[in-house]
Amino acid sequence: MVKDPTGAVISSAKLTLVNIATNAKVEATSDGNGAFQFLQLAPAVYSLTVEATGFKKSIMPGIVVEVDQITHLDAKLEVGSVNDVIEVAGGAIPLLEADRSTVSNVVESQVISNMPLNARQYLDLALLTPGVLPSSAGTQGGGFNVSGARSQSNIFLLDGVSNIDTQINSALGNFRITDAVQEFAVQTSVATAEFGRGTGGQVSIVTKSGSNQFHGTAFEYLRNSVLDAADFFTNKNHGTKNPLHRNQYGATLGGPIYRDKMFFFLNYEGFRQIAPTVSTTRVPTAAERAAVRDPISQSLLQFWPAPNFT
Repeated sequence: MVKDPTGAVISSAKLTLVNIATNAKVEATSDGNGAFQFLQLAPAVYSLTVEATGFKKSIMPGIVVEVDQITHLDAKLEVGSVNDVIEVAGGAIPLLEADRSTVSNVVESQVISNMPLNARQYLDLALLTPGVLPSSAGTQGGGFNVSGARSQSNIFLLDGVSNIDTQINSALGNFRITDAVQEFAVQTSVATAEFGRGTGGQVSIVTKSGSNQFHGTAFEYLRNSVLDAADFFTNKNHGTKNPLHRNQYGATLGGPIYRDKMFFFLNYEGFRQIAPTVSTTRVPTAAERAAVRDPISQSLLQFWPAPNFT
């Protein structure tokens, strides 16, 4: 809503919303009730400029728009010349949504970057959402249960496109894109009309974008047998510790191709592992080998290793 100092609404006010990262601009005009809205905005941080005849120009930076959330903002203009500018500090972030009854939670980029992730599967962070529990062991596709619904009832959207393996009704998880995910939202009840198919959680994932500034990350996670202890059974059998060389690494890079117009964002993640395992099995002893009389069985014994522990 756009209002004057007395709380009365201001119609026909000009509003300009600017994406701080890309400088993309969207304009709107307040209606007769002083209301305004910007639809289908990309999740980002914005700055809002409000102008109206007979009032000072107001600039409101730091407005946070999150995926699948509604951000409310009231702009109050002061009487004066439009050439005078008032900058309002504090910005706005999505809070309680009175417009709909959906219960949802947004997992932000900072949480994705800072929380420990086994195997770097960012969707594991959906468990931070109230009402979400890991699915039971052996469940096809794994995943999580939302508000008691089956894990196969969840819906996954990646930048607005279905990201479901229809064979097992679970998210396509072959690609690890954790560093490329900006944020994702998990709706846990009463999904709105734009969602369908499943009765479980509605997961909306948004990837990062390039901006007017070059930015990137690089990482390397490793495990090595030099740093690991041997397991109990290997020690008991006087065996040799299994070699393990596991490296998970990657990088991202984003920036402008044509400033304010075109951007790029690249993500790469590699995984290399050498981890042979030791298996213990029973083979014929020397006495049992000597007891074999059948010629065919005797010829087959050469393919069995000799026992190395008694």
